[in-house]
Amino acid sequence: MELTIEKMSSDGRGIARTAAGVIFVSGALSGEVVEAEVVEQKKDFAFARARRIIQANPRRVEPTCPVFGTCGGCQLQQASYDLQLEIKAGVVHDAMTRIGGFSCGDSAINLPDIECSPSPRQWGYRNKA
Repeated sequence: MELTIEKMSSDGRGIARTAAGVIFVSGALSGEVVEAEVVEQKKDFAFARARRIIQANPRRVEPTCPVFGTCGGCQLQQASYDLQLEIKAGVVHDAMTRIGGFSCGDSAINLPDIECSPSPRQWGYRNKA
């Protein structure tokens, strides 16, 4: 099935909306059009994996790690580092507004722009036990 990825989930999956519900797509980035295969169907949503990238995000990169996608330690290596920072800031903003109930324009709680600070060390610090 062909899907257009609207945004990213907190676990690094692309989110697509269809008439049948929301689909969380592993390996996809926001703004991409992908050919996806559903791997698990729930009542109101599904999980899928990207089989082919039809239209790539311009900031898609080749993952550096040879075990990316199998070990589970990194979810966004297919995104450039600046895009990873934007995605992470978007996840925090979404959590604050959608889950936390805060409003960006609320006079009582005015959320500032959320930015992620880049690390001086992009590689070699992650681990999974």
